[in-house]
Amino acid sequence: MQYQLLKATEQKNQSALTATFSKANHLILQLGNELDAYQMGPHWFNKVRALYDAHLDTLLTNPTTASTEQALALLETYQSQLFLRKRQDRQRQHLLKQPELESLWQQRLTLEGSLVNSTTESEKQNQQQQLDNVKEQWLRLVNPSISNKTQSNEKALTLAAVRAALKANQVVLRYLHTREQCYVLAISASRHQVTSIKCPPALPDGLSGAEIIQAHRDARAGDFIPQWVIDNPNLTDIVWQADGRFFSLPLAQLRLPDNQYVGSRYTLRQTPSLNEYFSASVKQSPASMAVGIFDSPAFATNSPTPDAGWRNKLPAIPWAKREGDQLASLFSNYSVKRYSAELATQQALLSADLREAPLLHIATHSYFDPKEPAIVGLAVARNPSTTTPDNGFLSQSALLGEPFNNQLVVLSGCETSLGKMMAHDGLQSLAYGVLTAGADSVISTRWKVSDKPTAAFMQHFYQRLKQSGSSAEALRHARQQMQRHPRFKHPMHWAGFTLTVVNRQAEFFSIP
Repeated sequence: MQYQLLKATEQKNQSALTATFSKANHLILQLGNELDAYQMGPHWFNKVRALYDAHLDTLLTNPTTASTEQALALLETYQSQLFLRKRQDRQRQHLLKQPELESLWQQRLTLEGSLVNSTTESEKQNQQQQLDNVKEQWLRLVNPSISNKTQSNEKALTLAAVRAALKANQVVLRYLHTREQCYVLAISASRHQVTSIKCPPALPDGLSGAEIIQAHRDARAGDFIPQWVIDNPNLTDIVWQADGRFFSLPLAQLRLPDNQYVGSRYTLRQTPSLNEYFSASVKQSPASMAVGIFDSPAFATNSPTPDAGWRNKLPAIPWAKREGDQLASLFSNYSVKRYSAELATQQALLSADLREAPLLHIATHSYFDPKEPAIVGLAVARNPSTTTPDNGFLSQSALLGEPFNNQLVVLSGCETSLGKMMAHDGLQSLAYGVLTAGADSVISTRWKVSDKPTAAFMQHFYQRLKQSGSSAEALRHARQQMQRHPRFKHPMHWAGFTLTVVNRQAEFFSIP
C-alpha cells in the first residue's frame, strides 16, 4: 500500500493518491484501536508517518482552506491518538505487578545504570546486548497482560474550533517537516495561513547552548514565523507544536525585525497535541497548593564502592541547593516537601508526596549521551540502606515506573529536552517521558545550562509564578529579567528553558 501511494504521488495522480491514502488511513486507525503502542512498535509508527508525509505534501503544496482543514485534521487526529495511547499504555504498565515482570524490570534498571557507568566500549556493547535481551523478554510478557481497550480523543480538530478557542492576542504555529518540505500553519482568532518555509539546520546531538545558538546565528524570526504574525502588535502569545528538525529550534532566541528576542515579546509554550491542548480538561484541579522539591543530591557516599564512569565526572552543583532554598522560602506558607543532599535518593523521587504535589521542582544533573540517546536519566544520591542495586543513576525507565500526577514538573538540569529522535513523535526525552507518565506540563532545557544562572532564572520564574499564577507568563518574565543581568544576558543562559503543556488549563495555578 505504501508503494502504491508513493507511485501515485510520483505520477501526480490525485484520484489514485486520495483513494489509496483513504484505504491506508482506514487500516491505520483500525489497527490503532486494536493494538497498543508496544505491539505496533516504532517501525510501524515511522511507516505511518512516511505515508502521511506523502499525502501532506500533496495537500499543502498549493493549499486551499479545504486542503488545510484536511491536513490539520489528519495530523492532529494522529498526534492526539499517539500521545494518548502512550499515556494509557504507561498507566496500564503501572498496574502490572507480576513477579516475573518485576524481576525483569529490576534487571533492566540495573543494566541501564551499568551501561551509563561503563568505562570501555567493549563493556558498553556487552551491557547493551544484555539490556536488549531483557527488554525483549519483558515485552513478550507485558503485551498479553495489557488490555487493548483505550479511550482516545479522535474527534477531528477543525480550523474553526481552533480560532474559536484562541484569545485575541494568541496565535498557533503548527510546524511540519515532511520528507520534501517544511511548513508552518499559523492560526489566529481571525485568520489562518499555510506558509512554506526553510527547514531548520540539521544539528548533531550533544551540542552546547553556545553551539546551537551559533548554528542559528543567521536565523531570524521571519524565517520561521509568518510576517503577518510579526506585523500584528496585538499578537503576543504563541502556542506552537514542533515536528522533525523543529524540535531543536530555539524559538525564544530568534531576533525580530526590531532586534527584540521572540522570547521577550511573546509568551511561549509548546504542546505535543493541539487536539489535547484545546480539549476540555478532565483532570481535577488540586484542592490546595503544595510544592515538592528534589535538589542537589550528594554525590559523595560512605559506600565502599567509589563512583565510576559518568558519575565520577559530575561537577558539584552548589547553586542547585540555592534553587531549592529559594523555592522553599518563597512558598514557605504552603505545604512544602523537600529532599536534598543525602536525602535526594531515587526512593525519594519515586515517593508519592513528590509525585502528587501540584508543583514539583527537580534540580540535579541529568544524563544524555548522543552516542546512546535512548538512555536518559538523572543523578541521585545513593541510598546505602537499600537492598536493591543503587549506583546513583535513575534512568528514565525507573523514573517513569510510577505515575506523575503533577500539574507542573520543572527539570532544571542539562539537556532534559533531548533524547532519541523518533520520526513519528519527536524526541524521547525526560520531559516527554514525564508528560506521557501523567504530568500536565513540564519545563525542560534544550542544552547544557550552568547552575548559577539557572538559579537566577528560577528565582525570577517562581517569584512571577506566585504573583500571576501563569507558568507561561512567568517564563517570559524570567527571560526578560535575565537579559537585564550583566553576566547572564546572553541567550545561552535563558533561551533553552522550554515550557510544554498538554492542556491549556495546566498553565494556571491557583495560589492564594
